[in-house]
Amino acid sequence: MSWNNTNRAAKTTWTTLMLLDQLQEVFDEAGALKMEELFFWKATQSESVRLHEAEGLAIQIDDVFRRIRGAEFEAGVTRLQAIEDMVKVLNAADKTVSDLAKIADEAYHFWRERDKG
Repeated sequence: MSWNNTNRAAKTTWTTLMLLDQLQEVFDEAGALKMEELFFWKATQSESVRLHEAEGLAIQIDDVFRRIRGAEFEAGVTRLQAIEDMVKVLNAADKTVSDLAKIADEAYHFWRERDKG
């Protein structure tokens, strides 16, 4: 998956994070933004609190993807799996917004997204 403005997963991830007040960067800069730079991440948090925050954010992202943006799960993907995969990325300081979008692209079929190969 490439981070560009024609990729539905990238655009939807960026707009969702903007909607959830997790970033303020323009699209072109947001892909390289690390998880530790999102607003939910607090350097002073314990690992367990950060995990809890990441889980809550992943649930919110899933809700926006499906209920507002009309995404559906890719074949064989469950809601629990999609959320768990997002939590793994959200909880890794050095992962990027682009990495999160890649996980989203693997789990969700976004509205007007071309069928994959």
